Amino acid sequence: MAVGTDGFGALKARLKSVLKPARYAHTRGVAATARSLALRHGIAPERAALAGWLHDCAKALERDALQRLLGPAGADAGERAVPALWHAPVGALLARREYGVRDPEVLRAIRLHTTGGPDPDPLAKVLFVSDFIEPGRPRWPELPALRRLARRDLDAAYFEVLRLKLLDLVSKGRPLHPRGLAAYHRHMESRCPAR
Repeated sequence: MAVGTDGFGALKARLKSVLKPARYAHTRGVAATARSLALRHGIAPERAALAGWLHDCAKALERDALQRLLGPAGADAGERAVPALWHAPVGALLARREYGVRDPEVLRAIRLHTTGGPDPDPLAKVLFVSDFIEPGRPRWPELPALRRLARRDLDAAYFEVLRLKLLDLVSKGRPLHPRGLAAYHRHMESRCPAR
């Protein structure tokens, strides 16, 4: 059920039938934002839109079903420890099994959309940023500037989203996934001059 001549029509209908209305609206916003950012940054827009449409496909599952699929999805210890992260590895699994996605970069983008990672490809950056800045997100003062940054500099926007996510988790006393920390450290090391 990957991209077809209908421009995602069958995929949209299926997702609309399984996702709650608010989740579907968010998904639609992420797909549109991902497509737009992809066009600005020379990335295949249909691949970005596909990743956007499917990034939260596992949110339709109940907690028990998500938990049962963590093993087949290859969830790591950090993902298994935080139920809020379960939908990312399971989503990549469902995208492949249930929706017919074979593109490894699309699957990887879905897998990394919650935590980020130290070596993201451009498609993974687009999805990570799009999930954070899509039009349906609650308004906060820095959001317009972050949206402008994303259009201008995808790498800088990726790091800023990562930084904001990590700060939010720390402020709430929640665990940090090692991939997100590794991404943050890799970025900071790249900015420090060699001694």
